[in-house]
Amino acid sequence: MPAGGAGRGQVTNQITLTAQAVEEALEERILKGVYPPGSTLPSVRVLAAELGTSPSTVSRALQGIERRGWVNVADRRGVSVAAMIPRDDGPDERTADALLGLAVRWRLYGRTAEDFLALAAHVADEAFRPTRAAFFVECNPVEVAEISERITREVEIRIEPLLVDDLRADPKRVGGALVITPFFHLAEVRSCVGEDVEILPLNVAPSEAAMRALSELPRDAAVVAVGRDDRTTQQIAGLASHYALTRAVGASLTDPLRVEQLIDAADVVVVTNATDLPAALRARAKRIVLIDFELEASGLESVRAAVRAAEAAVAD
Repeated sequence: MPAGGAGRGQVTNQITLTAQAVEEALEERILKGVYPPGSTLPSVRVLAAELGTSPSTVSRALQGIERRGWVNVADRRGVSVAAMIPRDDGPDERTADALLGLAVRWRLYGRTAEDFLALAAHVADEAFRPTRAAFFVECNPVEVAEISERITREVEIRIEPLLVDDLRADPKRVGGALVITPFFHLAEVRSCVGEDVEILPLNVAPSEAAMRALSELPRDAAVVAVGRDDRTTQQIAGLASHYALTRAVGASLTDPLRVEQLIDAADVVVVTNATDLPAALRARAKRIVLIDFELEASGLESVRAAVRAAEAAVAD
């Protein structure tokens, strides 16, 4: 067979496998609560970048889990998680296939069925041991989903994303739970919850790319920081002024006239990915610098320690 034909065949097989892997990754995130029922999934391009594949492959995977009722696809509103996963689409068949493959390999290694059952029981005990509910609380809807997912993935505990506004509206939902939040929101979270809630503050900092972009702004640049409300506007303006050589002026979207006037006069507009800046204003901005945030790696060790302590308390 010509080399070109073999290459095409290999690519086709790779795409098929990758689409299946994407389906499994999305299902796992839904089951872990990274994407709660009714929530909107990130865009196809964002998912493709996160999972290291192409947008077309992600689209195929979404079509697959849509057919089985896991998500609902709407052209304009994006993809939302179904309110309830269909009962007839459970993991029984796939789990049985996986166990069968492991059991066959176990037998080929010369091990006994009793040993396999003992190991399976140990693994089941680990997987189903009592756990304490855990939440990551943030005001930024993009960051709360991304950081919750990272903690869930790396610490291997289900972290439920929760917006500060939702916590304020219903603080009882975190009763007895472990609440993880950036230091920026620590005082606010502490004022909402009861004494039975353990709060773990973490340092969430601007990404390296964001800090570099701010540090490279000209000294004489007119910079305006735009936030969703007065508090987030102050945060963005403070960060911009800290890393740049020039002072940023703040403008909250709650005062649209001021935002419009300052954007027209500014050389640079600084926002976060939670700033829902209208398209018309984006078009008028000479330059936009986006501040995104990252959880520092040391924070993950703090989460692991808190999780271990919480699990020990539940077990006792």
